[in-house]
Amino acid sequence: MVELVGEVGPISPGPWREGSSTNPLIVAQGRLSILSDLVLACLVFFGALIGLELALAVAAGGEGEAATIPGWALGVQRALLSVVTCLLLFALLWKNRQSAASVGARADGALWACLWGVACYLAIFGYLIVVSVSLSLLWPGAYQAMRQAQEHNLERIPDMGIAMAAGFSLMVAVSEEAIFRGFIVTRLRALCGSWTVSLLVSSGFFAALHIPQGVVPVVIIFGLSFILGLWFVWRRNVIVPIVAHMLFDTTSIILMRQITLPQ
Repeated sequence: MVELVGEVGPISPGPWREGSSTNPLIVAQGRLSILSDLVLACLVFFGALIGLELALAVAAGGEGEAATIPGWALGVQRALLSVVTCLLLFALLWKNRQSAASVGARADGALWACLWGVACYLAIFGYLIVVSVSLSLLWPGAYQAMRQAQEHNLERIPDMGIAMAAGFSLMVAVSEEAIFRGFIVTRLRALCGSWTVSLLVSSGFFAALHIPQGVVPVVIIFGLSFILGLWFVWRRNVIVPIVAHMLFDTTSIILMRQITLPQ
């Protein structure tokens, strides 16, 4: 079982050099340097995201309705954001003379990481079932709130086939998991010395980005983000949350046009 709070040395064996006492996610770097890197990374990432969103709005005739934009255009947008994110992280790692493993980017054990990603994806659906049932019992208006979030997503995301949805979801997963789980979680941990605090803070930040969808989706996404971060810290490989995120988004894109939530 992985220990999350305050460890500075050995953790439970995982796919990275099985049995080794070295955790590649432990970052040795000055706090001021880490803080400046976090600020720079967020500014570049969100600057690129906003710029690409504006470019899509212009491509849609300035109306800003993503539903008028074909799925391939959204895929290209996210592919460009993934490239910017990867180049940004590479530059920061090079500047600090850190390895790619410090953000969980590792090729060793990639197949196992993909399988763990599938397991994480299944765990997410278990979480969603529990949360959905709990919310329906505690708050009768929960399904209405989720329905509104579904309608919001339908307006933003055009109808896609499975292949296009998978490609788009992969680009979303790469860009978001690389920056949020691979970089932000590990650097926050280096600042505060606690994996738990870093996961909670990064999950809150990630969930806050989805505020336009409503309170219920924000609460659910907070839990999803925490689960993705937990599996990332446990398996020490960013491929795990990327696979889980991609599978979840692909499933969501396909099913949201097939299943209508009750009023």
